[in-house]
Amino acid sequence: MTDKIPPNYLLPIYFALFMAAGIFIGDFMGQPLKGDKFENIEKVKKLYEVMNILDEKYVDIINKDSIFDATINELLHKLDPHSNYIPSDQVARMQESIEGKFGGIGVRFFLLRDTICVSNVIPGSPSFAAGILAGDKIIKINGKPAAKVKITTDEIMAQLKGQPGTSVSITILRNNKPLTYDLTRGVIPVPTVTCSYMLNDQTGYILIEQFSLPTHQEFVSAAQRLKKQGMKNLVLDLRGNGGGVMESAVLIADEFLPSGRLILRAKGRKFVEQKEYAKNGGLLEDVNLAILINEYSASASEIVAGAIQDNDRGIIVGRTSFGKGLIQEDRPMTDGSSLRITVARYYTPSGRCIQKPYVGKSYEEYLVEQTHFNDRELSPSDLVALPDSLKFKTLIKKRTIYGGGGISPDFYVSFDTAGMDLFYKACRIEGVFTSFAFDYISDRRNTWKNISDFQQKFNPNDAIMKSFFLFAEKYYKLTLSEQPSYQTKNLIKQTIKSEIARQIWIEEGYFRITNTDDKEVIKALKEIGRI
Repeated sequence: MTDKIPPNYLLPIYFALFMAAGIFIGDFMGQPLKGDKFENIEKVKKLYEVMNILDEKYVDIINKDSIFDATINELLHKLDPHSNYIPSDQVARMQESIEGKFGGIGVRFFLLRDTICVSNVIPGSPSFAAGILAGDKIIKINGKPAAKVKITTDEIMAQLKGQPGTSVSITILRNNKPLTYDLTRGVIPVPTVTCSYMLNDQTGYILIEQFSLPTHQEFVSAAQRLKKQGMKNLVLDLRGNGGGVMESAVLIADEFLPSGRLILRAKGRKFVEQKEYAKNGGLLEDVNLAILINEYSASASEIVAGAIQDNDRGIIVGRTSFGKGLIQEDRPMTDGSSLRITVARYYTPSGRCIQKPYVGKSYEEYLVEQTHFNDRELSPSDLVALPDSLKFKTLIKKRTIYGGGGISPDFYVSFDTAGMDLFYKACRIEGVFTSFAFDYISDRRNTWKNISDFQQKFNPNDAIMKSFFLFAEKYYKLTLSEQPSYQTKNLIKQTIKSEIARQIWIEEGYFRITNTDDKEVIKALKEIGRI
């Protein structure tokens, strides 16, 4: 029998293979090291022999590549949860994240009712130069239908992205008329500092979504602009920032710290111990600082927060961060894939290792813990009960801080679930707010002069709320099981308003709206005034 059997039926087979691989790897990883090579190289050969036998004799067709890739990841996860194997078809995306750029046409889009809707066009991009507008709908790519057909976001990206200088043809629908554009792909930047503005006369706000190579320069440009507007205080938002390039984090921390202050220390078995110190001329050494973190702030974000907290340079507001204190290095493989392996641990200036414990846990157990992070979130009372070995002192004021799993905030703000009933959560998950906002502003994009004008004049009224509920029911089959509470209504109104702002002014529009009622931002503003 040569036909492939249904994927669900294959699952037990794959689980068995992975379990066998895990047993093999567990035995394999227990072997002693001798110099730079494993003492028993025959076990490596055995794995290839097993794969070949399966390929030749197994009852059903197997995907040898996917099984082998999974086996490599299983091997790496026996060591730690952050070492990973990156297949060759994913390396380009990884590199884009590091470099902060890619080859493409320069549009932001989302799928709405099986149609590719352009929500924003990047200034200076090929699409911008050609005259493509926000609100256009892409119906063909290279002459092939792209509307009302089954297509995923990844498939769209694969068709629109490509090497700079290469060509792609798209047909858009505008005012019910098709227009075709032949575009030459260009270099499209991926901004990581996506929002920066003044919260009040003296306090600026900067949001960093991730750390790539250009992040430091983006940050400096934003900070310089805000200083010219009178910034004396800064709220730096690192919530949800999963990290990235360590060097960028070090450079940003350096902008706040006086010369000679330690930023981090890193060491590993084969890693020459590295210490990073602040240099002269930090742009923001005279600015009062509050950093926002949460359970999804990790790695490079924790480097910045840890350096600031340990040096008593600012306050940390929010919830305990993720707890990733390992440094990875990417090693290219001969087939174009890449091995991301842990080469060192880093320590904050006070000597804390903030890596969450993983020894003795399976990779799956570690992931489950992260999924349920909010359920086991460390509150101030939990921290006091920690053993003395996890208690450290800041370098200047000698305040007690904690290691052993993330950066604990100086001012704790619990996760705000007010108004988040099942209907609201379903609308967020299904993308109802984004879709409704796109439809609502289809003929209203030029109604407001700027974000401040919009913020003052637009508030969802009862007619808009009714339209939203009908929209959710018609297109997503989501209905209200009961009359929404006052808190839920307010949350829905704010989310509609923020998503409309995002459609027109991208992330800055979104966060200008949400920050007005954001408990962590409000707490930071209150406490930064006391520094």
